[in-house]
Amino acid sequence: MKKSIFIRMLCIAIAVTALCLSACANGGSDTQSTDTSSAEEESTLEALGGETTETGSLNVGGYDSPFPTVTAAVTTKAPDSITDVESTSYSKGLAYISLGNGTCTVSGIGSCTDTCVVIPRVNPNGEIVVSISDKAFFGSSVISAVFLPSSIASIGNMAFAACPSLAYFSVDAGNLAYRDVAGVLYTADGTTIISYPAAKSSASVTIPASVRNIADMAFYGCTKLQTVAYAGTLAQWQQISVGSGNNSLIGLNIQYQSSGK
Repeated sequence: MKKSIFIRMLCIAIAVTALCLSACANGGSDTQSTDTSSAEEESTLEALGGETTETGSLNVGGYDSPFPTVTAAVTTKAPDSITDVESTSYSKGLAYISLGNGTCTVSGIGSCTDTCVVIPRVNPNGEIVVSISDKAFFGSSVISAVFLPSSIASIGNMAFAACPSLAYFSVDAGNLAYRDVAGVLYTADGTTIISYPAAKSSASVTIPASVRNIADMAFYGCTKLQTVAYAGTLAQWQQISVGSGNNSLIGLNIQYQSSGK
């Protein structure tokens, strides 16, 4: 509940930031932007469990995952009562498909007009929301942020791809399958980047050495991105399986933060 409220507040902040950026577009100083980017880098590294050196370089270390190991299976439980779905914090009008066993999948935006989409743990019919279908929100120009509940155990291919206004993901801390790091959506073990929001304002991103896969169109349309700070070696970077539609990664400045072959 707290995170769903937080993401609502975040959407307001995103809107205010957009107005400020527009007002400062002509004659604005680069100093504030640099400081914000630096703060975000430190926040990202802290979330990954790494450190910064005196020069600001990463010290995540080796090829081991900085993410906590997830050993528990993702389980779902039927709601105790219909009151579980009566919260006004969640987005209304989302499209669902019943899986026939007390669970369902989010199949699309439906009639929802929210810019900040807060997916509920339980849908209006009392079914646990356990997954998001392939291309469920593909190409939506409206959504700017997405909150995922603890019950989501599977996200389909390109579910959030090609969303030009999407700037932030937030995942419930109790989710065992996925997590967010500085607004970027990862699998919980840190091996796969599911989606880097196209409207994310930062010009740089920190990628841990734990990453083995980048999903199809995970970086699609990320035109603001200029630099990747990778916590592994060149050889490790070249071993990452990069899905289709990630042309935004081509030509970026890749900084390898770990020495070795």
